[in-house]
Amino acid sequence: MPFILSFTKNAVCDGPGLIILGLLASGGWTIAYIACVYIGFKQKTYCIPFVTLMINFAWELYFTFSAFQCAPNKWCVQRVTNVIWTILDTLIVISLLVYGFKYFEKIFHKVVWYSTLLFIFCSALTFIILFQESFDPTGGISAFSDNYLMSCLFIPFYYVRKAQSGYDLNGQSLVIAISKCIGTLATSIAWGGCSGNDAPILLYIYVMITLLDLYYITLL
Repeated sequence: MPFILSFTKNAVCDGPGLIILGLLASGGWTIAYIACVYIGFKQKTYCIPFVTLMINFAWELYFTFSAFQCAPNKWCVQRVTNVIWTILDTLIVISLLVYGFKYFEKIFHKVVWYSTLLFIFCSALTFIILFQESFDPTGGISAFSDNYLMSCLFIPFYYVRKAQSGYDLNGQSLVIAISKCIGTLATSIAWGGCSGNDAPILLYIYVMITLLDLYYITLL
């Protein structure tokens, strides 16, 4: 990954390569979100582990409508993309609210289940706001941290769903897995290589997300 980031600085950051990375990043995640919405409602399930889904939803809401910086009184491309992602993320959360309880009804009372989701969302939103004000003005670190958690949780998510439904991997798809991997890898190269966000901990996160995503793809 350090070699890739160094190559990126020299080869693509000042040319059309950066546009390609942007298209891969936004396109990859948009396809993943659309697939989550489609599969979730078609199969009456939810497609992203609920803890990281609620964290991701909190991040999308905050950085889309409050903290994201564009030119005054203007909507930049990234904000438009974030709005689209927030709309799709909202639909994914709705699929969780509608279909998620059936997976936990043996261990949660319904009130406890929905209270847990609300608590995760509120605590995540509070943490994101405080973290942004203290250490992370662009929201990139918190976004990659949530992405790392998501990649980690997709693996037990696979095994739990497999145990629950045999070989019917309800709510999981290669389209989601591959699109997320491509979108995140492109974002890692662009944000890490072109914007200079290459601290050792960030390099570690970039590499681990990629490895975990590739491993999850092999499971499917």
